Amino acid sequence: MFARSLVAMFATCFLVGPSFSQTNFPSEGLLLEGKVEQCESEIAKLLDREPENDHVRFALGITRFLGSIETMGQSFHTWGLRSNNTLPFMRMPVEDNPGYEHVTYELFRETFSQLKADLAEVEQTLAPIKANDIELRAHPFEYRIDINDDGEGQRNETLKVVGRRYFRGLRNMDTGPVVYFDNADVHWLRGYCHLLSAMCDFVLAYDQQPTWDVAARRVFRGAVVDEDFLMEEEIKNDFWSRGLVDYIAAIHQSDMKLVDADKLKSARQHLLGTIKQSRTMWDEIEKETDNKGEWLPGVGQTGPFPGVTFTREMVTAWGEFLDEGEKILNGELLLPFWRGKKKTRGVNFKRFFTQPEDFDLVLWVHGSGAKPFLEEGKVSSPATWTRFQRVFRGDFIGFAMWVN
Repeated sequence: MFARSLVAMFATCFLVGPSFSQTNFPSEGLLLEGKVEQCESEIAKLLDREPENDHVRFALGITRFLGSIETMGQSFHTWGLRSNNTLPFMRMPVEDNPGYEHVTYELFRETFSQLKADLAEVEQTLAPIKANDIELRAHPFEYRIDINDDGEGQRNETLKVVGRRYFRGLRNMDTGPVVYFDNADVHWLRGYCHLLSAMCDFVLAYDQQPTWDVAARRVFRGAVVDEDFLMEEEIKNDFWSRGLVDYIAAIHQSDMKLVDADKLKSARQHLLGTIKQSRTMWDEIEKETDNKGEWLPGVGQTGPFPGVTFTREMVTAWGEFLDEGEKILNGELLLPFWRGKKKTRGVNFKRFFTQPEDFDLVLWVHGSGAKPFLEEGKVSSPATWTRFQRVFRGDFIGFAMWVN
């Protein structure tokens, strides 16, 4: 992603301080050791000395992003996160913590509030970047985040191991390749901040205490729930006995009361922000003429995952997906409704966010939960979504998780 090689330039530090090559990720050794907080502190000092250095600013944004994930992971580990859970946000490669602490639903919610605040700081760090020649040589797959909060980054805490829970392309990776982060990757990270912020907003918009009370101990050993008899039980790997009943109860209790309508309005804005950053990211990728350590490869470029390439048809389809998604979020297109025969009836997804109501998962699956948002109008064609899945070889969701 680099149209020309950068001449290595060294930052002059006044009195005492580390030097920085414009190409190398500053203080990267600390990330390789799992010392994320210390690395952030060192880079922040460097940026204070060189406030116009966008290479340093990007490195600080990356490090703060890692710090936000580490903070959440440490909270989950402290509360006894079960290593075999498969929930989004919570799939961490850590062993069960026998010295767990108790966690209430209110404290659990605060973690998502903290994550959103941390992501906002990352976005504020990255937004001022203006340079068009960003290049950071890095080894991101080898970075370690101290999930179990023991003061050391372990082998099972590298990003490649953490990422294996989410991306199949990492499962056969031994040593992660060198990556040269560039301008497109600035917008990739900003887009991810918006996407994760939208997810936080959705969690915080509704009261999920009833679901927590019947199933939280399946996720956290330290979960404090309403029923005394559940607190008395030692939760084991007993899915086909008590476990199945707990998950059925969680589905039954998925009638979530709206407690903060503004959070859903914010979520919509963040989703639109994700789309905007993704468009800009692909504009930057399309300008590239090199093929050097790409994090996100364009057509004809090589990415970090062996055998994973993007065709022109895929890039074009992704642009169409962004257009389709933006129209749906703006109410210009309706989501196809899955009940009845009318092809012109659909869900106004903009009103779902801007005029929200309580959310009952079961009734939404049934169809009746969507009734307040049903309209007659132009509906996004199911054939369009089928084509997206075909173009991406049946793994559209996996592609979307990577490139946001």
